[in-house]
Amino acid sequence: FAFQQQFFSTIFRAPNQMASAELSINFRPEDDPQRNLMDCSAKMRSELPVGKNVTVPFEFYFGPNHYQTLKSYDQKFEKIIPLGGWLVGWFTKYFIIPMFDFFHRFISSFGLIILLMTLVIKIVVFPLTYKSFSSSAKISALKPEIDKINAKYPHADNQQEQLKKQQAIMNLYKRAGASPMGGCLPTLLTFPILWAMFRFFPASIELRQQSFLWCHDLSAYDSIVDFGVRIPLLGDHLSLFALLMAATMWIYSKITMGSQPNANDPSAASMRFMSLWMMPIM
Repeated sequence: FAFQQQFFSTIFRAPNQMASAELSINFRPEDDPQRNLMDCSAKMRSELPVGKNVTVPFEFYFGPNHYQTLKSYDQKFEKIIPLGGWLVGWFTKYFIIPMFDFFHRFISSFGLIILLMTLVIKIVVFPLTYKSFSSSAKISALKPEIDKINAKYPHADNQQEQLKKQQAIMNLYKRAGASPMGGCLPTLLTFPILWAMFRFFPASIELRQQSFLWCHDLSAYDSIVDFGVRIPLLGDHLSLFALLMAATMWIYSKITMGSQPNANDPSAASMRFMSLWMMPIM
């Protein structure tokens, strides 16, 4: 059994299996000032022989959720740390954590370590990013030819005509060695890597109470404005890191969408809206 917080855990282990066990969790009522807390309890039953003196061993761990420390017990305690699940957990375990520990040997500033890790990840995914930009450039170069095909088949309500237009466009892509999905798939392949880093940093006790630039604690949000009340979809504060990330995403999407051949196509309005506004807001 284990009770886990963000950075600390209490682990109870019985080398000999218990006869039964029960775990209960009770949430505080909404009007309770401490409603963000919950009451957890565990009950375990062990069968002992009657009339005999026996020794029943138990093991307790009260300490930080430090991956290498938990792993050193060789009891799979490290699994208590959320590393992204089966999809990216292996990448976090064999790549992100070793890289983080390697940089920490030489650099004391965890903010600089995060920047270096981001740079390394950018270098690793550069071939995929380059392929995405290359595919987008090819499609952009085909825009005059695509405009001619659109002019040749102008009737959007004619199903047969639209089918011929799609076939002509696909044949054009095939001759040019371009793919309409070529700009999306390489980007999608980078998401597991980004998700691994997104899951690793909040679970890293090394970042607890470590400052960098204007941020006083790298394990928490860098609030620059506190509203005092929770606003739907926005929360109760503004984070400068989040604002900078949203701004860079908007600029990147603006440049990328502007280079697409269908940038002025009304049918692509929803895609532009998602890329330019919904993703940065999220």
